[in-house]
Amino acid sequence: MDVDNLRAAQHGLQRLAEHLATVATTTNRIPADIGDGWTGPAATAMKADLVGLGAQSTGFAPRFHDAAMALRTFADAAETFQTQTLSQYIRRWDEAESGAKSAYDKADRAYDDQIGWK
Repeated sequence: MDVDNLRAAQHGLQRLAEHLATVATTTNRIPADIGDGWTGPAATAMKADLVGLGAQSTGFAPRFHDAAMALRTFADAAETFQTQTLSQYIRRWDEAESGAKSAYDKADRAYDDQIGWK
């Protein structure tokens, strides 16, 4: 697993969350900035759309932040597994395998001695 790619994706999600928060703030401000300077059905529809877009952006920004934090947690766990945990398991496996081979060799020699085979 490429931890660097996970961290790059996390960074991208975090930047997207920040951008969406900025978009939400800007979009929510536009209808008030327009004010009564533009009226009529088109203005009403556009202002309603902007309010809806601002609300969606406000709701989505934290979700992208949460996704970025989840990806960071996953990347940290993957990195720990790759750099620490896996090597510990490999070392323990090698030690167990060596111990088993020694025990087998000892038992084999004992059996050879018991039956008089040398």
